Amino acid sequence: MNYQQLELHPIRNLVAEQMSLARQTNNIHSLFELDITFLLEKIKEHRRQGHVFSYSTYLMFCLAHSLQEFPEMLDMRLGTKHRIRFTQVDLMTIVERKQKGQASVPMGYIIRDCGRKSLDEITAEIRHAQKINPLDIEGVRERRKLLKLPTFLRKWMLRRIHKDPRKFVQYYGNVSLSSLHMADNNRFWFGIPLSASPLCVVPAGVYKKVVKRDGQFVERDFASFSMTINHDLSDGSPSLRFGKVFADKIENAFGL
Repeated sequence: MNYQQLELHPIRNLVAEQMSLARQTNNIHSLFELDITFLLEKIKEHRRQGHVFSYSTYLMFCLAHSLQEFPEMLDMRLGTKHRIRFTQVDLMTIVERKQKGQASVPMGYIIRDCGRKSLDEITAEIRHAQKINPLDIEGVRERRKLLKLPTFLRKWMLRRIHKDPRKFVQYYGNVSLSSLHMADNNRFWFGIPLSASPLCVVPAGVYKKVVKRDGQFVERDFASFSMTINHDLSDGSPSLRFGKVFADKIENAFGL
């Protein structure tokens, strides 16, 4: 039998404990695809003019600004009689930090008040987060402290955090955008996450598709998305209205 026994990074234990709590959330999932042909054209146009930003960063911009119009999508439950509605969008995403001589390391990063920031401000903040010491970042610092606790105490702390919306937002934000997008992969697939956030969006495959427009068959660029919503506080109709606004912003290249 051939195998290697490798060291497990302590952060994986924290992730496993978080996922165990996320499985207790009553989530509903929506799978959809969007025509991003016009968006990709606008991104290329901006890059030719020296205005560089990533596809993923633009999705954060659209998601946060859509949530400014639907703050109820971020409501969080406090006990059995109350809900908390936050006045700002704190978006958790994954930032790849490149370390000299090592592979890129993923890090959870929270963009505070993301819905009131411009695309350029979000881009600059992400780039800054890729360079600074993780312990200087709010949220990362708090999560690292959890790793120092004994397992039984860390699990107890995580349960407390998940039950208190104010604590949860401090550690994890109130919306998350992960990504399974790979440039130039041309594959159709979805990612369905485990999430304790009120809302989690996962952009996945980008691919070409032949559709009928104005009586003609044309090739267009499409992207697949999944949206995971906490069903304890959000129902289908409000979620659909939010989803339409989010989709329209992306397909019409909002802000570009």
